[in-house]
Amino acid sequence: MQPILYIHLGQQKTGTTSLQRFCTRNRKELAERYGLLYPSPEAICPEGPHHRHFSLFPFQRDSWTKLRREVDASGCMKVLLSNEDLSMTGIDDASFASIRALFPEFTIKYIMYVRRIDDACKAWYMQSVKRNNMRDMSYETYVSNRDSEASHRLYPSGLLKVCEEQVGRENLILKLYDREQMLNNNTVDDIFFLMGIDLPASMHRDRPFNRGIPPEALPLITDTLRRYAINDPTRREIYNKLIEAFKQKNQCTLPEHIPVEVEKEIERMESFIPGYKELFQKKKLDFSFPKSDISPQELLIIDLLYTILFELRKKKTLMFHLSAYYKSRITPIARSAADFASDAAKKCVRSLLGVVPK
Repeated sequence: MQPILYIHLGQQKTGTTSLQRFCTRNRKELAERYGLLYPSPEAICPEGPHHRHFSLFPFQRDSWTKLRREVDASGCMKVLLSNEDLSMTGIDDASFASIRALFPEFTIKYIMYVRRIDDACKAWYMQSVKRNNMRDMSYETYVSNRDSEASHRLYPSGLLKVCEEQVGRENLILKLYDREQMLNNNTVDDIFFLMGIDLPASMHRDRPFNRGIPPEALPLITDTLRRYAINDPTRREIYNKLIEAFKQKNQCTLPEHIPVEVEKEIERMESFIPGYKELFQKKKLDFSFPKSDISPQELLIIDLLYTILFELRKKKTLMFHLSAYYKSRITPIARSAADFASDAAKKCVRSLLGVVPK
């Protein structure tokens, strides 16, 4: 049996963090029971993220040499590396040649879950807003700008073509990101099944991690709405901005050439993933965010809650260490919102409690 090196490329927002945390938590059992090594990111690079293989790309010989030693010591016939940033950058040819030279006896396979183009752009824009990376860029500009991250989500076929040239179509494992079509409706079970491993239910799975913010929350956590401190006397201006942003985010007006280019990209993606084009026949290409029934008054209450939470995180203090502050400031606001809020507003409050930027 020839050993296999699986390199998981993402895409981002396709359950990658849940997969990486699962593999990190269950490294020992995966190696001993299934002969699959998920190398320790911490051992390879102590300064990097401790659940994904960030430090390996682009190719760094010291890190890859450590990896090779770990692989040899494990005796495993399957190795899984995961770094969702590769869905944007890919692996350049020089790095791939170095990897191939270091693992000459291994078959190298790429695994990538692919979202609908429009859904991928919306999900990553909201993720970027959550991280406060969208300081001066509207959603429309983000989608239209060829230099923005969105270009990698609008036109992924170029990356897939490079991947195909490196490993061959037979070693390119691509799958649509659709929970209804995944094994047990999650990325973890599904990706292991693709690698020939049927995970038992007894192995712990985390709840969905690093969840995206709901569209209802988008208008009130953009940088524009946080330019004013919550205790600023110009709160009326905050209120007006909330209303204005809420109206704007219900639709997306893009330059005419964007939908035309994306339609061509859908045709190209069909050659890599049969059935991809059918997704847009069932549901037309749509870059707009769904409308919400949250009222401006509710938005203001939720904005107050979010601002307090954001300030807590900015101080890098865990919320449960500030229980007195939490009870005196956050709980009353959450209760007041719950007293009159619509279901959409309550969902927004619950979501914000779990997705405050770190």
